[in-house]
This record gives sequence, structure tokens and C-alpha cells, in this order.
Amino acid sequence: MNIRENKNRMRFFSILSAPRARRLLAYLLAGAALAAAAVANAGSALPADASQVDLARFVEFIEDAEGKLTLVDVTGEAASRFRPVAAKGNINLSYSRSTFWLRFPLAKGDGAGEQRLLEVAFFKLSHLALYAPDRPPVVTGQSYPASSRAWPHRFYVFPVTLTDEPRYYYLQVRSQEAMIVPLTLWEPAAFAAHTEKAYLALALYLGALLALMIYNFLIFTSLRERSFLIYTLLAGCWVLAALTNNGIGRQFLWPDGPSWVNLLPISLLSLKAVFDIFFSQSFLQTSAQQPKLHSALSLAAFIFLLVAVAPFLGVSARATAQAVALGTIVSCGLIIAAGIQALRAGNMSARIFLLAFGVLWMGTIAAGMRKFDWLPASALTGYALQIGTAIQMILLSFALAERIRLERDAKEAAQAEVISTRQSLLETLLQSEIQLEKTVAERTAELKKSLKNEQNILERYIRFGSLISHEFRNPLAIIKSQLVLIEKEKQHGVDHVERRLSAISGAAKRLGSLFEEWLQSDRIRQQAQEIAPVPLDLKPWLAEILADCRVCYATHSFELRVSSGLPVVLADESLLRIALLNLVDNATKYAPAGTEITIEAITRGNMAGIAVIDRGPGIPPEHRNDIFAAYFRSDPNGTAEGLGLGLAFVKKIVDMHHGEIELQSDMGKGSRICIWLPCSGKAQSDE
Repeated sequence: MNIRENKNRMRFFSILSAPRARRLLAYLLAGAALAAAAVANAGSALPADASQVDLARFVEFIEDAEGKLTLVDVTGEAASRFRPVAAKGNINLSYSRSTFWLRFPLAKGDGAGEQRLLEVAFFKLSHLALYAPDRPPVVTGQSYPASSRAWPHRFYVFPVTLTDEPRYYYLQVRSQEAMIVPLTLWEPAAFAAHTEKAYLALALYLGALLALMIYNFLIFTSLRERSFLIYTLLAGCWVLAALTNNGIGRQFLWPDGPSWVNLLPISLLSLKAVFDIFFSQSFLQTSAQQPKLHSALSLAAFIFLLVAVAPFLGVSARATAQAVALGTIVSCGLIIAAGIQALRAGNMSARIFLLAFGVLWMGTIAAGMRKFDWLPASALTGYALQIGTAIQMILLSFALAERIRLERDAKEAAQAEVISTRQSLLETLLQSEIQLEKTVAERTAELKKSLKNEQNILERYIRFGSLISHEFRNPLAIIKSQLVLIEKEKQHGVDHVERRLSAISGAAKRLGSLFEEWLQSDRIRQQAQEIAPVPLDLKPWLAEILADCRVCYATHSFELRVSSGLPVVLADESLLRIALLNLVDNATKYAPAGTEITIEAITRGNMAGIAVIDRGPGIPPEHRNDIFAAYFRSDPNGTAEGLGLGLAFVKKIVDMHHGEIELQSDMGKGSRICIWLPCSGKAQSDE
């Protein structure tokens, strides 16, 4: 310690001949005097007798946005601008382009030595200048060569000599990235022990990563599997990034390297992110199985490549560092989404892969939140990215091994399956002739059935065409005539457009109802094999339908009659609703407006009946056996709308429920149609 102090004193006195140095000495003396007075007035003293003291709670700071303040300024006129940091851990001023002045009082405790070491344990501070009382300033930082440091260390360490009286020390700092200033005062022996442990931990950390990198490279040389090569490049980028971010590279590998060396950390982290993406694409085979996510990941990799070269093109380190942090969080999210989809698709090795990138994602978020001072500073948050990446590298190595194991198991299973298939092939061939004959016979029957169905469909459409020529002629004629009238009235200046449009709307509604009736027959035919009967309480169900009928058929009145003790029926609710609404629709078509439609629920043995009674003209006796046939209408030229399909629907639905349909009609008095359905055996509530 004394040798180093003597060297510093000799270096200091050797530059006193320069006028600029003399002015600096004058500033220092003036600053020391002002600092001593300020400390005396403050009356604060640091208990420096401990082996390690966190100085954050003693620090005050000034933000120099323009970077023009000098030591004379901060010890003189600007001294009143100092304010406490109020930090319990590391001093974190987040991302800022400003220069910051920190001051803190130091004094020797009772019975303690005067020699101490001041450590600033954050390598990415581009500029630091320590102004100690009665000493020349020590200027160092990431932008300076290693020879500028006052102590050989990966961080910035300054020897200080304490006195009995507290004196202020001033620290000027700037950073191109996050402004984190962990200040610790060490007893030299304790600092030496701490440094030894820290360097040992770093050596183990970097050694483990190098071992993983070499191991996977050797596997690549054997298997020629692309994923192992990408893993090797990924690990290499992170090892170099760790060397540069932790200050080891500056201390041992390029102590007096060129200025562009300071740009390596961001570029290496960006390249590491690129290889993370390439590894994920290769491991999960996203190009074939997840093309959209593959494209998104490729775009993210391209952006990271741009960020990697951005520092060398003059883009600020602060902007590129924030871009890397944000991009890593986004790309990890995309990678995790791809891993989840791969796991759902049956890729079991994606389990360890997801865990690896999940840990990296959490470490990246924790590191970013620490830099923005959203998380308290601690050993865990300070090294969150390094810890997360180390765990990621280990888990990814396990994931590669797991994939090889799964592929081997799949290969063995495929071989066993081939053997089993060969053994069963003979048995299959023996049975093939019999099965072929049976299949041909079944297929022939199906073809005959299909041919018959096609013939029936053709007949129905021919009948439908004949109906179109009759039923659709009048609405189409109305629409055409109204359009002609609109044109003629327009020529003569007559405006009856609203009346014409009303007529056209009525005709179009008529056409729509005809088409809906035809389409409904197809829907019922498709549901014939899908009937799902459930116990149905008729009383509330009929009341609900009756309420809808009163709204839809306002020209008629409705009455509901329900027998007491009516049992629950087994029916498909949607199909039964279609049947009942078709009965009601048929009744309203033929019953005069203003008459009453009655819906009645009765029982007969183990059957329950639902009857619709109208006061219409009745059905002629000669037509009563035909009204349930498709397209039958008792009066084809009448005014009632429809294609003659409604009662056919009812008959079909009743047959699907294994029920019965009953018709009673008196000419001039009305008709009564009742559908009978099986009961479930449970009695309904009379409430």
C-alpha cells in the first residue's frame, strides 16, 4: 500500500510544473477547504471501522444534465443542490445521459486503520473521476484503458486514506447504459478475500460454460447435427459477452485495447440472441410445423443482427442496450410460444427447452427491471442475466440429450413395429380374400342405395322446379311490374317509390319464406340420424312457444289447455319445436284472421299428445290421406302461402320419435291435428 501511495505522490508532483496542473491544484485545495467546512457543519461521521461498509445511505448527488459542472462548482455554489440518494442497496439512477456528482463523508473509526479501498462494482460506467481530499483526481472508466485504474481489478477500486475527522469525497460518473453505482468501502484484507472468492466463482462459471461449449462441439463433429453447432456458437457468444460485461476482458485480455472494444458487449449479446433464435428454429423445426412463428422469429433474428452492427455505425450504446433488453424479452416470448405449440404437438423434448428459455426470460426481465430501478439491487438481481443464461445453457444441453434419447427410443419402437407388422402380414393376407369379397358386396349395396337416393333427389328437384314455375311466378311478376311502374312514374315526375318498394318488399318476403321452407326440409333430413331425446316438461315449454306465437301471429288469438298430471315426454326439443310451429303456421294460413288457435296437451295411456285446433274451413275427406305427403296442397291455386312441406315435416319428426299423428276435421268448422309421443314415466309439476 505504501509503495502505491508513493508512486501516486511522485506522479502527482511530477506534473505540478504545468500551468494547468497548478490551476487544478488550486481548485483541489479550494474544494478540500469547502468540503471540510461542509462536513464540519453537517456533523456526520462514517463508522469506517467495519471490514465492509455499504455507502449508499451516506451518498448525496447532483444531476449535471449539461455536463459542465466542475469540482469548484459542486463544492461551492452548486453544493446546495446535493440531495440524498435514499438507497438501501446499490445506487441506481436508471438510464440517463446526464453526468452525476456524488459525495459522501468518510472518517476513520476509533481504533481502526486509515487505509481503505473504495470499490465501484459496476463495469459499464464509461467515466469515473474520484476527487479525494488532498489528492489529485483519479479518472478511469470503461472508455479508458486498464492502466488508468488505481488498483488492478475488474471493477473500479480506489485506495483512500481516512482521517479522524469526516471529509467529503466526490465522485463524477457518466454512463452510456444504466447508471448503477454500487459503492462499498473495504478493509484491504477483507477486500482481498472477497476478490479471491469472486474471481474463483467467475472462473468456475466461465469454465463450466466453456466445458459445455466444447462438449457440444465434439458431439457436432460426430453427429453433424446442426443444433449442436448452433449451441456451440451460442455458448461462445455468451462466454465472450460475459468476459466483456464483467470486466475480465478489459483486465486480462485487452487491457489497452482500441475504443471499439467497448462496443463488443452489446454486439455479442445481440449475436447470442440471434443464435438463441436459430437454435430454437432448428430444435423445434418451426419452418415445417409452425411457419408463422418461424417467420416472426426470423424477423427478430434479422433485427438483432442490425442491433449487433448498430454500435459500430454510431448508434448510442444506451439505445442499443435498451433495444437488446426489449428484443430479448419479445423474442423469448415468441420462442416460448413456439415451444408450447411443439409440446402440444407431441414434441416431449420441448419440456426441458421451455424450462430453459423460461428461466432465461425471467432472468432477462429481472436484469432489465433492476436497470430501470424497478427491482431492488441485490446479488440475485445483479447477476440475474448471468444466472439465467447459465441455467439456460445447462438445460439446453439436457434438452439436446433428451431429444437424442427420444429419437433413439422412437427408432427402436419403429423397428419393433416393423417386426410385428411383418409377423401379422401373413395373417392379414390369408384373410384378405374373404374380406375383399365382403367389402365388394357391401360396396355394391351402398352404390345401389346411393343410386336410388340420387334418383329420389333428382325427382324431388324436378318437382321443386315445377313448384318454382308456379309459386315463384306471381312474386317475380309483382317485382318486375313495380320496377316498370317506378321507371314510368319517374319519367312523369310522380313519386310513389315508397308504395312500390313496399310491394317489392312483400314479394321478396314471399320468395324468402318459400326458400326457407324448402331448406328446412333438408335440415330435418340431415338431423334424422342425430335425434337426441331428453325428458321434456310440456307445460312450461308450451307456454313459452305460445308466447312466441302471440308475437309472430298477431292476427289470431291463442289458448293453451294442459291436462293435470301430464307426464314428462321423451323428445328432441329442437325438432319438436319445428313440428309444433309448422302445425301452428298451417293453422294460421287457413283459419280466418281474428279466430282462435287452441294448443292442447293431453294423455292417453303411456303417450302424451299435443294438439293444434283451428277454426278454418276444414280439410276435404278426399285429401286427408295425402296432406302429410311432401309438396301436397289441397288447393294449389289458393292464396295460402307455402310449398306443401310443413305437414310433411311434422310427419317425419313424429316418425323419428316413434310417435303417432292423428287428424280430425269437420268441413266449415276447422281441423284438429294431434301428435302423440312416448312418455318418460315421470309426472310433471302442476305449478
